[in-house]
Amino acid sequence: MWSFIKNIFSSAIGTFVALLIFSLFVLAAIGGIVATLSMDEEQDLSNNQILKIDLFNPLVEHSVVTPFDDLDLPIQLSSQKDGIIELTQTIDAAADDDNIKGIYVRCSKIQGGLASIKELRDAFQRFQEKNKWVCFHSTNLSENGLYLSSVGTSFVSPSGSVEFNGMKAELMFFKNMLNKLGVESKIYRVGKYKSAIEPFINEKMSDNNKAQMTSLLEGLYSSTLNEIGASKDIDPKTLRDISNEMKVRSVADAVKYGILNGEKYEDEVFSYMNTLLEAKENQKLKFKDWKNYYQTLSYPSSENKIAILIAQGEIVSGKDNGEGKQIGSSSLIKQIRKVRDNEEIKAVVLRINSPGGSALASDIIWRELELLKKKKPVIASMSDLAASGGYYIAMGCNKVVASPNTITGSIGVFGLMFNLEDFLSNKLGLTFDRVQTGQFSGIPTFTRDMSAAEDSIIQGEVERIYQDFISKAAIGRNTDINEIHEVAQGRVWFSGDAKRNNLIDELGNLQDAISLSAELSKIENYEIEVYPKETGFWSKLGFSAEEEVKSQIGEELGSTYNRVKSLQYLNGYQVHAPYWIKIE
Repeated sequence: MWSFIKNIFSSAIGTFVALLIFSLFVLAAIGGIVATLSMDEEQDLSNNQILKIDLFNPLVEHSVVTPFDDLDLPIQLSSQKDGIIELTQTIDAAADDDNIKGIYVRCSKIQGGLASIKELRDAFQRFQEKNKWVCFHSTNLSENGLYLSSVGTSFVSPSGSVEFNGMKAELMFFKNMLNKLGVESKIYRVGKYKSAIEPFINEKMSDNNKAQMTSLLEGLYSSTLNEIGASKDIDPKTLRDISNEMKVRSVADAVKYGILNGEKYEDEVFSYMNTLLEAKENQKLKFKDWKNYYQTLSYPSSENKIAILIAQGEIVSGKDNGEGKQIGSSSLIKQIRKVRDNEEIKAVVLRINSPGGSALASDIIWRELELLKKKKPVIASMSDLAASGGYYIAMGCNKVVASPNTITGSIGVFGLMFNLEDFLSNKLGLTFDRVQTGQFSGIPTFTRDMSAAEDSIIQGEVERIYQDFISKAAIGRNTDINEIHEVAQGRVWFSGDAKRNNLIDELGNLQDAISLSAELSKIENYEIEVYPKETGFWSKLGFSAEEEVKSQIGEELGSTYNRVKSLQYLNGYQVHAPYWIKIE
């Protein structure tokens, strides 16, 4: 009887909580809609509107935009991210909107790679080509922020800071830590540049790895300096001298050397934008938040569609984790088959932002893309990183377009295992004994050191996968396998060098890849659809504190957390770019 009463009581409490949460959602939604409508009504009174963009959230390829994003709800929502696709669509739509005269961008904290930032930079440039202006303001301007804001008019608070001292790449090494624990790393690899395993066997970068990283940084930095120079009318060599000697140590220095337009507090920037609008002094500016504006956008429907298929994160076998940080082979294959069977979709752009991962998962994704391109054109669009497994899946496309700031290549394979016998025995007091039916029944294993014969079997499998990799790359690039081998061997390339080495077809942004896909499919009018499709607000809802804890840990530990976290993906044979590269 008591159990029955407890169940009734629990059900009543559960129903009450559910109704309470639902009521809060409804009230928040109504409040948000009313606020949006009232704001739009006020803004519609003037044709001098300013699109406002806050670049505080991490930049990802695609993210659902909902009216709840800026509301302070009393429940846990997943981490806010801003999608490059949604941002650029908003900027391009605003460029054709006569009511919007300019864009105001806050960019004190930009969290994205150089290719992602270039996508935004290109969109701002297209906006300004419509005889409109873009104004940036920061309190502290990072080098990435400087690169982005150089395309428009940029101000920094007088008491803020500006970073302009060049790029560096920093790697973390685990060898000494593993030695102290009594853990031996067992490495199997092909490619003298395949440096993903170096942190486990070296204390510092090898000469080959240092050479490729130096070349990579030089390519990236030259690209950014050239663009900053073109926008600010400063010779790139002059910019390099300013950077090398770190002549910019304050906001005033940045203004002195022409990198910034001035020192201004935000209220002074508002006054400046008033002058651009030829408005009355101290007149209240008519801002339109980009997320609210995006919600109002509509495009003509068409029976011809181009699908943008997002492939973002580590490549793993099976389903991904649904957080946009993994490419699960079965999850992506499901989407590939969906767009393949949709007769309205005439072409596909595979948007890749991945360091690679599982060789097996990469290969079966490649196979599905091969089948897809037999029915419709498939264009690979490389974002910040499309290396190793990320390059592997690009080989299944008709054409490969990379951003001028993409890191790609890393055509190589490695296997990583650990001999934990000493650690388990001497540190934990654990010992193992075994029987087996055959000479090689016990491989792979981490409880003892493997024999030379066992090592040769694993090394042989790594070499077989590498040969398969470069064979498919040679077919995809329509070249000889020996030529691919010369530029493969695990080497990571800056996209400009990758094009010279015939690893990609063109340099361009996502828009260029979409245009190329339309050209190959011979369509002029088309509608864009992004896959996988998300369910909006509900996809962001979570009742667990796990993500909040992860977010706080990540914020405290910075890049170290991400480097250590990546260890969870080290199983099986890997086609993966160099680990734990921090470029800043």
